[in-house]
Amino acid sequence: MISCQYNFGGARKLFPIRGFTIIELITAVAISSVLILGIVSVYSTTKRANTLQNEYGKLQENARFAMQLLTHDIRGAGFSGCVPHIRSFLDTNSGSYDSSLIPLASGVTGWNFNGTDPNQSYTITSLSPTSVAVGSWTSPSKTGLPASLAGKVVPGSDVLTLVQSQTMPGVQLNGSVTPLTSANISVTVSPNAPPITAGQIIMVGNCDQSDVFQTTTTVNSGQTSVLTRGVASGKISPGNIPSASWTKSYVPTSTDFVTINPLAYYIGTGASGQPSLFRMDYSQSFAGTPMELVEGVENMQILYGVDTTSASLQDYIPDQYVTANNVANPNRIVSVRISLLIRTPREIASRPLNTTNYQLGGAQVSTSTQVIPNPPAKGGDKFSRKVYTTTIYMRNMATYRNLTQG
Repeated sequence: MISCQYNFGGARKLFPIRGFTIIELITAVAISSVLILGIVSVYSTTKRANTLQNEYGKLQENARFAMQLLTHDIRGAGFSGCVPHIRSFLDTNSGSYDSSLIPLASGVTGWNFNGTDPNQSYTITSLSPTSVAVGSWTSPSKTGLPASLAGKVVPGSDVLTLVQSQTMPGVQLNGSVTPLTSANISVTVSPNAPPITAGQIIMVGNCDQSDVFQTTTTVNSGQTSVLTRGVASGKISPGNIPSASWTKSYVPTSTDFVTINPLAYYIGTGASGQPSLFRMDYSQSFAGTPMELVEGVENMQILYGVDTTSASLQDYIPDQYVTANNVANPNRIVSVRISLLIRTPREIASRPLNTTNYQLGGAQVSTSTQVIPNPPAKGGDKFSRKVYTTTIYMRNMATYRNLTQG
């Protein structure tokens, strides 16, 4: 105990001053340490949980967005209004033409990566699009990816192509009758309608017959001008067959215009270096314009629902689901089953190493493709992954359609 002396009016008094003992200090420090450790532990746990929740939230958001885009485009694929008969003037002999890129009759088709059929297993050893030959993919009509997709698709993942068609409001046939032998068709585009640009693939027709061609001329909003069925030149590809006549002499009162937009969905390398879902737009040229849509999509497996009943009994109900290379007749495709393997945008440090194998395409081994993103040689990673699968019925294909060429 320590004493302190104070002077009050000339009188001096001693007052004791009591301090902390060593035991009291040790006890206080121990209690404070426990409290601080508890606060740090709660903070760390909350931070880890928040990080995990954010990553899972981004994964689920990416999955919803990817499935929404695919479902919308597949469900609307092959729209042609009331037209049962379609004639294509597109130049199939052009070097840029690929029937697997513009499936006018079937609405959808695609490429299957070899070795990823149901009841097969595929190990992801690389996500580099340049690490595998284009001949590793097979479509119903050919082996090998087209030049526009070469070096862009990650190995082990399928490619989906479809035709997205939309009516062209504000576009009307100008004049009385279009002569059969004319290479031009005169149209008026209203001031509020989008312009028609050179390179667009257009379907003109009525409920009896339609013609598909690629215009080599432009008609701006609020103008009256001609659309020309020219041959391929410059950036306009594939162009049209020369010296072809219209199927009908079209008249304004019964003629509609539809724009044909070929699209391809595939998995490529995104701007961040992560695997991403891409869409290649062929609406202007078969060279294609790529667009990154959703980050973190690591693998895509596609099965096509085919109606195998005879033509006289065709009920437009899928009897079997097969890969693109096993589709005997693309015109019999009535549904598409999409499976996506999606991972979190970042690795989660607090999670154990992920060495899980994933089944895409079906619940059973015999109906699904087993994808192994982390073989033992790689030692696993700390990405969290989930498989999302949906089946889309192609309502526009539940009709009889006939496609002729030239």
